[in-house]
Amino acid sequence: GVMVHFESVSMRPGKPTVFATWKDRWVFGLPGNPLSTFVAFELFVRPVLKVLQGLPAVGLPVVRGLLQADVVERSGRSAFLPARVSSGSGMLEISPANWKGSADVFGAVESNGLLIVPARVARLTKGETVEALLCEDLAYANEVSL
Repeated sequence: GVMVHFESVSMRPGKPTVFATWKDRWVFGLPGNPLSTFVAFELFVRPVLKVLQGLPAVGLPVVRGLLQADVVERSGRSAFLPARVSSGSGMLEISPANWKGSADVFGAVESNGLLIVPARVARLTKGETVEALLCEDLAYANEVSL
């Protein structure tokens, strides 16, 4: 009796995300790997929970900054890669985490954001202006990293 609206999304990590309805209830199926679950929850579930609470469906804030290392992403899907966002000299700096995939919690532990790599982009170059989703208050993040 469940109506599945989608059972995968073109993103990495988090491709096997499911959204369905059953009667008047919304049903989400999240991926099993920790980072995939986090990304899918933030992008799909948290905004719905906010609306259900009568709050605006505001997602994670998008920030722009200078990329601190080259990134190669050949998945062909939109990617949301763990990254460290910090205050630089006049502009934010976005440093990709050294992680090995969506099950690598330890590789992403220092991250406070998700570097956005659009689906049709295979390479981002150090020094390029890029976007990231900010997962925590930047003032707090800078205090903790000192």
